[in-house]
Amino acid sequence: DIVLNGHVHAFERSLPMAGGNLVPAGTHGIVYLTCGNGGNGEGLYTNWEEPAPPFSAHRASLYGHCALDVLNSTHAQFSMIRNSDGGVEDHAVIVRTSGSR
Repeated sequence: DIVLNGHVHAFERSLPMAGGNLVPAGTHGIVYLTCGNGGNGEGLYTNWEEPAPPFSAHRASLYGHCALDVLNSTHAQFSMIRNSDGGVEDHAVIVRTSGSR
């Protein structure tokens, strides 16, 4: 399953989680996507916790946009595209496991 967020002026994708904890590969977990890096007058968020927490798969303080393509009932493809050059900053295939509803 996927949770889409905005507001924070940056990008972050979590690893699959359940109950605030990482889950083993192949088990049911939720991927959290924060796609708030479209731009604004306040600037980008840069006050990251360092080092990155274990749940953080990728994070970036840069302008960009997110694309989510639902491929079928169990698979979605996600990309975060940089505005500066149109390149892909992050990419993941998110698989819905049997524990999902």
